[in-house]
Amino acid sequence: MSTLAAPSALQPTDDAESRRLAAVHALGLLDTPPEPAFDGVVRIASQLFGMPMAYLGVLDADRLWLKASVGLDRTGLADDVAAGVHALQQSLAGASPLTVFEDLMGGGRTADSLLVRRREPIRFLATAGIVDEAGQLLGSVGVMDTEARSFNAGQQALLKDVAGLALTAMQARQRGRLLQQIADNDPLTGAADARQFEQALDVELRHAMRSGEPFAVLRLDLDGLGDINTAYGAVAGDAVLREVARRLHQQVRLGDLLARLGGDDFGIVMRHGGLDEAQALVARIVAAVRQPIVLAGGEELSPGISVGLAAYDDGVASVPALLAQAEASLAAARARKESRWMVFGRLFEGGPELRPLGRTL
Repeated sequence: MSTLAAPSALQPTDDAESRRLAAVHALGLLDTPPEPAFDGVVRIASQLFGMPMAYLGVLDADRLWLKASVGLDRTGLADDVAAGVHALQQSLAGASPLTVFEDLMGGGRTADSLLVRRREPIRFLATAGIVDEAGQLLGSVGVMDTEARSFNAGQQALLKDVAGLALTAMQARQRGRLLQQIADNDPLTGAADARQFEQALDVELRHAMRSGEPFAVLRLDLDGLGDINTAYGAVAGDAVLREVARRLHQQVRLGDLLARLGGDDFGIVMRHGGLDEAQALVARIVAAVRQPIVLAGGEELSPGISVGLAAYDDGVASVPALLAQAEASLAAARARKESRWMVFGRLFEGGPELRPLGRTL
C-alpha cells in the first residue's frame, strides 16, 4: 500500500523549477564528500524508526544525489536507491512532502520499480521532502526495509521532523559557506576569487559530462583601467572596478558565479544555459558596463569591456580545454579595439550597436 500526504497538484513551471534549482545549487552540496552533520541525520532516522537503511538526498534537475546514507554500502545499492526513489517520486507528478510505500511489491505502479528488481528487494519505503521557507523542494530523507511495514501517522510526523533537521543542517552549512566566501572573496569588488571560479567550473563540467546539461564560461577584460589609474590615480581606478563589479553582479543570474581573476579580469560561470542564454547575458553585460561612470571629481568615463565566451559541448573534455576556448575568444575580442564580444570560433553578431559615450577608454 502507498499513502501520500499533501500531494503536489501540478508539475512545477519552468520558472519555478529554475528557481528551485538555483536554490539547490546555492547550497553547494552536490557531489561533495560525506560530512558528520548529514551522517548524523540519517543515523537518527535509522535508529528512530528501527530501519536498516536510510538516506538524505539532494534533488538535482535529473537525479536524486545521496549526500548521506546508512545501510547502503553494498555494491550498487546506493545508486539503485537514488535512481529508484527518484523515479518513483517523478512518477507521482512531483515529489510530495511525504510518501509512504508500505509494500512496494504489492502490485500497481511500484511492482516494476528498480528497488524491487534487486536480488534482495526493498519492500518498504517512506520519504519526506526537505522543503525550504519558499516552498522549494531541495531534497528528501527516507527510510527503507527489505520487509513490508506499516507506518502510522505519528511515525509520519516524526519523519517530517527529521526532514526539518536536514533542512537546518543544510542551511547552517550554507551560512557557513557564505561567511567563508565573504572572507575569501575579493575585498575590493566582493566577487569570488580565482580558486572559487576554478572549483565552480570543475563542478559544472562534471555535471554537464554526466547529464548533458549545457553551461558556459565567460572571460571579461575591462578596457582602459591602466589609463584611468594613470590619469586619475589608483583610487579612481578602484572606484571604477567596484562600480563595474556592481553592474556585473546585477546582470548575472541567481546561481551563476562572478569572480575577479586579477587586475581588470573577471570570469563568470553561467549554469543551466547554453549559447543563446550566454549571448543574452553578454549583451546585457556590455550594455550595462558601457554606461557612464562619474568619478568623485565629476569626471565622466564610459569604460569598454571585452568578453570571450565558450559553451560546453561534447568535445570539451577538461576545464583547461574550456578555459582555453574562452581565452581564445577573449583575445579575438580584444583585437577588435572596441567594446565587443566573441563566441569561441566566431564574432558574435546581432547585438546592439555600440557607440562611445562621453570619454571612452
